[in-house]
Amino acid sequence: MSSSTYFSIDYRSPPSGMGQIVNPSEPEMVDGKYNMILVDTVTVEDRRWAKPHSSYVETRTFLLQDDWFNLDEFSQLYDYLLSQGVEYVHDSEMSYEYPEHFDENQNIPLVDWIMIIKQTAC
Repeated sequence: MSSSTYFSIDYRSPPSGMGQIVNPSEPEMVDGKYNMILVDTVTVEDRRWAKPHSSYVETRTFLLQDDWFNLDEFSQLYDYLLSQGVEYVHDSEMSYEYPEHFDENQNIPLVDWIMIIKQTAC
């Protein structure tokens, strides 16, 4: 999985976003910016604060009705990740809760990650 495009979940507080889409075959930095797509979320109520993060080459912000994805919004995230070629998710927190689904590097296939999230959070 190490050479495949992946989505790395980031549990730090904003402005780190929800995570980054990383393509390991690309250079890490381009023109002084992280050569990754920052995936961010903002509620409809707070959308005025949504803006591209200057440290990344691209930012994709998802507008949410509430603090977490509903099923339709989560499907939009899944479709977007697929469109970006994401094959797996690196999720250090969830790997402790569901170790049977993750490899030794805390990675999980995208479709498996989506199924766990849908079952537990939506």
